[in-house]
Amino acid sequence: MVHDPTDEQRALRGVPHLVVEIVSSHRGKDLVAKVQRYAAWGAPSYWIVDPRDRVVITMALRDGLYAETARLTAGSGVLTYGDVRVPADLDELFG
Repeated sequence: MVHDPTDEQRALRGVPHLVVEIVSSHRGKDLVAKVQRYAAWGAPSYWIVDPRDRVVITMALRDGLYAETARLTAGSGVLTYGDVRVPADLDELFG
C-alpha cells in the first residue's frame, strides 16, 4: 500500500492512495473479496499483479467500483496511480 506517512511503522491512518495485490494461490479471495474491501475503504487506485498469468492490471475507483485503466502483459510500460507514473519492465518483473 502507498499511504501518507504515520508515526507508527505498521499503523495505517486514513485511506491508502494505492493498493497493490500480488495474486496468491487463493485467487478467489485475492480477485473478488479483497477488491470489494479496498473499494469499500475508498482507495482510489488498485493494481493486481498476477505472476501466474503474467499480467499487471491497474484500476481506478469510480462511483464505488474499480474500473480497469490498463492491462500490461509484456515489455515495458507505465503504471499510474493518480498523477504518479511508475515505469515498469514486466519481462524483468516476471522473469
